Amino acid sequence: MFTQLPDITALQVMKKLALPLLLTFTPATAILGLMLKDADQRLKTEEDLQASETRLSLHLQNTPLAGVTWDPDFYCVQWNRAAERIFGYTREEALGQRATDLIVPEWLKPQTDNVFRSLLVQKDGQRNTTENVTKDGRVIICDWYSTPIIDSRGKTLGVISLADDITELKQATRELEFKNLMLTTQQESSVDGILSVDRENKIISINRRMLEIWSLPGDLRDLVEVEQLLKSATTKVANPAAFLSRVNYLYQHYEEISNDEVTMLDGRTLECHSSPMFGNNHEYYGRLWMFRDITARKRSEEIIWKQANFDSLTGLANRQLLHDRLEQEIQKAHRVGTKVALLYIDLDEFKHVNDTLGHDVGDHLLIDAAKRINKYIREADTVARQGGDEFIIVMGDLTDVDDISRTADEILEQLSLPFHLGAEKAYVSASMGITFYPDDALRAEDLMRNADQAMYAAKARGRNCYQYFTPSMQEHAVTRMQLVRDMKSAINPANSGQFQLYYQPIIDLRDGSVTKAEALIRWYHPERGFIPLNEFIKLAEETRIIIDIGDWVFREATLQCANWRDRFGDDFQISINTSPVQYHSEHFRVSRWLDYMHTINLPGKAVVVEITEGLLMETTGKVTSELLEFRDAGVQVSLDDFGTGYSSLAYLKKFDIDYLKIDQSFVRELENGSDDMALCEAIIVMAHKLGIKVVAEGVETEEQKRLLMAASCDYAQGYHFARPLPARDFEALLTRRLVGV
Repeated sequence: MFTQLPDITALQVMKKLALPLLLTFTPATAILGLMLKDADQRLKTEEDLQASETRLSLHLQNTPLAGVTWDPDFYCVQWNRAAERIFGYTREEALGQRATDLIVPEWLKPQTDNVFRSLLVQKDGQRNTTENVTKDGRVIICDWYSTPIIDSRGKTLGVISLADDITELKQATRELEFKNLMLTTQQESSVDGILSVDRENKIISINRRMLEIWSLPGDLRDLVEVEQLLKSATTKVANPAAFLSRVNYLYQHYEEISNDEVTMLDGRTLECHSSPMFGNNHEYYGRLWMFRDITARKRSEEIIWKQANFDSLTGLANRQLLHDRLEQEIQKAHRVGTKVALLYIDLDEFKHVNDTLGHDVGDHLLIDAAKRINKYIREADTVARQGGDEFIIVMGDLTDVDDISRTADEILEQLSLPFHLGAEKAYVSASMGITFYPDDALRAEDLMRNADQAMYAAKARGRNCYQYFTPSMQEHAVTRMQLVRDMKSAINPANSGQFQLYYQPIIDLRDGSVTKAEALIRWYHPERGFIPLNEFIKLAEETRIIIDIGDWVFREATLQCANWRDRFGDDFQISINTSPVQYHSEHFRVSRWLDYMHTINLPGKAVVVEITEGLLMETTGKVTSELLEFRDAGVQVSLDDFGTGYSSLAYLKKFDIDYLKIDQSFVRELENGSDDMALCEAIIVMAHKLGIKVVAEGVETEEQKRLLMAASCDYAQGYHFARPLPARDFEALLTRRLVGV
């Protein structure tokens, strides 16, 4: 039930509603003001009053705000069209309904009752925002403007309310607040210093990290003028004038986006990103600045760059930087018409220092060598470590190449002086190759190749000297390269037949029997015929093709030996030459050879491996292990060309050498009373005292044979007995000796 309000004019109601609310301008108060103004101007007579009431009633009915009148018991007595639209109830449905039953959610009913009673008691208008429920059950948010209706006697007759649905506005406000909170949180937790400035150069926001990065006091967050902040910031940068100039430029050219680096007084580096802030209509609102401390990153980049471009041991340029510098000098020389010199240096005997004194000592020598070279070049020149014990110098902007020889002489002299390496003292020398742009070549890779060839020519001249590049070196290099390609092709099983083994008999001087032979490789080239040994063996060692060739020789020779032992007696023995390169190679394993011998049922005593004196002097742990593995398998070891190297008795004893081969240079001039005869006799006596047998090489005359027999030499080989023979001819020789022919 609801109470019927007594007669009261619409004007009185509207005044009661409007006066307390006019102090605050809102859409509701604006409408009420219009109503009152209209009433005040026109109500002069009772007729005017009646007409005005009619118009005001129409205004209330047609206002966009929900207009509701409640009686003192909170029952609805008036419900306009806007209320129907906002809450979903028709006028007929709303009239006579209590507010708490109509539009108030369950959880707000007590609170709403309290508000209504306070309106009746206090008799003052109120504004509040609350949640309401629509007919279809939706919860909406409304702004309410309510005032009690009081008659002339001061009695409260009811309450009139205007309500506005602000659900969407509230939601938008909440979303905006959330976005602002999110933005603030992001700014405060960012690793970057962030500063936003409006178009009037007023500070919009500045985060904590900004002050930390710039080492500025916390109270500067309260600053408004950006000039005050700049004043403090410029005291922190290494170049204030440049910094301010850049800032001013960006403010003048506000559409530009920039990425800069700022160097601070304390040595740090800040990355600075700055971009304009534009609205959807492309209206300029200000500028955003972001600063990040990239000092650690810059240091890491510098380390990475150094590692990529400089040798870690000597600090010199590495190959990559060398190539870049050489290309730059070539381009510059091409533009201005000057010359570029390239000096290729290789340290002589460095490997010996490394092997005897250790790699740590060798590293110190390389560091000292780099310093000595650097002393004799210009600041603009480049010194690089090519790798190992090789150095390269690039000297550009040359007009007179005669000065290069003086520089080369000074460097060679310095490198030949003793190196004091802690408790050790080492001596090396250097071989140097020199070439010029544009005289010898136009491309960097061609200059490098030319200098390398000239360096090897210097080594061939005796080392500790320099050699200028000549065209003949290029011709030799091309020939050499072709020979390498042909060797690789020859070792390919598809081209079998180019490499052949010849066998030279080793004669037992006691009875003239042949129970031993030395296997010697020959290369029959399909176009050039037989290639001399001295043309390809050293090249095979330099290119490490000798490892594959050595494997082939060993398998062929041992297989042939097994065959001849079956046919001519199990005391037959084959001697096989080996190279120091094989023993030093990580890919070489004696065990593989021994496994192959086991496969063909060949005992170790059937094989003699010939090594050089140099190998004994350069023994490493790996070399020692391989030689001892031969000994343990019963394979005998022969020291080839004895007397031409630097062997010592200690090495002969350490490695259980079975045979010494006297070099043919001592046998060639052998005659009674000669120095060579004395040396041969001494070698034979010494060897026999150590339990080592002796083989004389290069015996070409009967007199040489007789003298060796008189000196108690055990074995001999040479043209006097037989030249090296193909397998078929050697087999025929064995057959003839077997039948006594």
